[in-house]
Amino acid sequence: MSKFLYALFACFLFSINLNAQTDASLSQINFTFNVNTPSNWFHPDTLHYDLEYAFNGYPPLVIGITTDSNASIMPLVFLSDTVFIGVESADGSVQQIYSILWSEAPSSSQILAVIDSTYICDSYFYDGFFIVNLLEDDSINTFLETYGPLDTSISIVITGGATPGPCISHTYHFTDSAGITLESYIFYFIEDCDTLCGPNYSNSQLNLMGNTNGIWCWDYYSSVTAYQLLVDFPFTDSIEDYFETIDPDASYSILPTSVSGDFYDVVIVSENGLYTDSITITLVDTCTSPLSIAEIEMPAIGLYPNPVKDMLYLDTDLAIQELRVFDSFGKELIRKNMETSEHNIDLSALPNGIYILHLIGDNSNSNHKIIKD
Repeated sequence: MSKFLYALFACFLFSINLNAQTDASLSQINFTFNVNTPSNWFHPDTLHYDLEYAFNGYPPLVIGITTDSNASIMPLVFLSDTVFIGVESADGSVQQIYSILWSEAPSSSQILAVIDSTYICDSYFYDGFFIVNLLEDDSINTFLETYGPLDTSISIVITGGATPGPCISHTYHFTDSAGITLESYIFYFIEDCDTLCGPNYSNSQLNLMGNTNGIWCWDYYSSVTAYQLLVDFPFTDSIEDYFETIDPDASYSILPTSVSGDFYDVVIVSENGLYTDSITITLVDTCTSPLSIAEIEMPAIGLYPNPVKDMLYLDTDLAIQELRVFDSFGKELIRKNMETSEHNIDLSALPNGIYILHLIGDNSNSNHKIIKD
């Protein structure tokens, strides 16, 4: 197709008559922002080029410079993904056409190529962003210092600041001189490549599935911890037939606090082990809680500090009778009967990690995630 277009424009725009005594060539081709091109990619005698622009980006504007300063460049012509640059010699006797056929690069970043690969543990494209796991904070500074001089027309806009939590991240947008975003990145700064961050590794949520003997009373929401499953009693199915992790590499445990055929306490752990969610599933013959998520009232229980080093305090008006602490695999580590005036628990003996605090009250039970730091 590109050869056909080239021939069409060559016949239509110019009558090519090469003459060694005149010069109608380009000495170089520049772009308005950085493009992934091989070294020494341009040669004055080569008239056609196949180049890539960044994935999810835009083809750059083309700037041609003539070998003979008295030669002239005809107006650029664009057709589909091809740009044509016409050059005419100073005496008008010779014309040449250079053409560039643009294609979109695959989903890997031109900007990532500038970072020292020894810093990059993992990178992937997700929902319009390049997700990058970098070994240390200094690597981003090295990257910016390296990339900056390559293309002064690119601006770097940082949005959102550092995202709190075990996976610290910063969001960077690379824009051209017109303010158009060329590429967007979320950089996660990690200590080693064994524990990766980002949506491919940090998801600890569930898909709720209907089955032959059960219908969920409301949909799954990440902020809700109590669910009802409408069933016919006696319930003989496995509760595990009614949900699955969104990330197939995440895991879950059914805590021993569960009563089979009545209710189930479930803990979901992300693939990287850094994020945990917990829910309680109650089997019912009538949906007694409202179907609207906005109408579901959650127990008012505050835990601080969290992350905790030794003593964890409970801030609540509810009467807590007993608490239990489980690890992320569902193993019970602590069980304690609570006095009326007692609102704390000593966790200093536990190693650092993620735990589930199970509280048993007069009228309700609840699960809470604790990070021991």
